[in-house]
Amino acid sequence: MTEEMRFKRGLLPPRENAVKLKFSMYAKPSFPKRPDEFGDPDLMPDWFLLGNSKFGNCFWAGAAHETFAWSGRLGQRVHITTKDVLSDYSDATGFNPSDPSTDAGTDMAQGAAYRRKVGILDSSGNRHKVAAYVALKPGNLEEMLNAAWLFGAASLGVTIGRNQEEQFSRGLPWDGDPGANAGGHAVPLIADKGGKLFIITWGKKQEVTPAFLENYCDQALCYLSPDMLKNGKSLDGFDLADLQSDLNLLTA
Repeated sequence: MTEEMRFKRGLLPPRENAVKLKFSMYAKPSFPKRPDEFGDPDLMPDWFLLGNSKFGNCFWAGAAHETFAWSGRLGQRVHITTKDVLSDYSDATGFNPSDPSTDAGTDMAQGAAYRRKVGILDSSGNRHKVAAYVALKPGNLEEMLNAAWLFGAASLGVTIGRNQEEQFSRGLPWDGDPGANAGGHAVPLIADKGGKLFIITWGKKQEVTPAFLENYCDQALCYLSPDMLKNGKSLDGFDLADLQSDLNLLTA
């Protein structure tokens, strides 16, 4: 991996109870059993870096990657550019690409609130809002996988370092201690294929081991997005109105 692609701290540390409504509050036994496989990490041959090789905008790149996954499943992928992603990073945090001191990363809960109230920008000038979001229990693999299946993605905050950079460059799964230069990084979990778990980061699919997520995920959310719904229902048959009622139209 080149020096330009070295990991940048892009996600601020978690704040306890920053998102008050939890996945466990509405995850009902009546929900269908998760299939052995779900998601498609190869939905896009290039997931695009979206500025995250240069700036600590991983939360916003991850939001775009989630939107790609949601809309791509319906065969109508939303087009989002690096300029769009950096615009949201600027609007939400005060980031100025000309002032390195402002490249301070994003608080996940505050970023989620922006996504619900304002929405991320696409290249046509449209805003893509999420209808609601809930917190997942960090390190709870079953919750993360259920959320990723039910809602098309789970937005994870993980601690990575030089070891994961090296694993990424060599095409190896993320696993083990982060090592040097450790910090927070936001990534969407989008697929479980044959027991292999896949996130999207730095423009590519990246396999992660269950043990890595259990040990190094310290914050996580899932979103209800209209971009993953068709005729008011998700691809797995969940009704938008019922889900919004279960989630109580989140305000936190």
